[in-house]
Amino acid sequence: MVSPVATARIHLLSVAVERLGRLEVAKRLNVPAVVLQDWIDQQVAIPPAKVLELIDLLDSLDAF
Repeated sequence: MVSPVATARIHLLSVAVERLGRLEVAKRLNVPAVVLQDWIDQQVAIPPAKVLELIDLLDSLDAF
């Protein structure tokens, strides 16, 4: 079972990918595209520091 926190993190990531595309999100978060895909596929948890960067990224896009 996926935790509500993990679900929220994946949702934030999905919003960013919808707006910018996978490669641009990976670039802005300074991670390889394969790592981003692992996060999307829930193979690896998104590190808390990257969640904060993701929130900042979305905020800069006025995504909220």
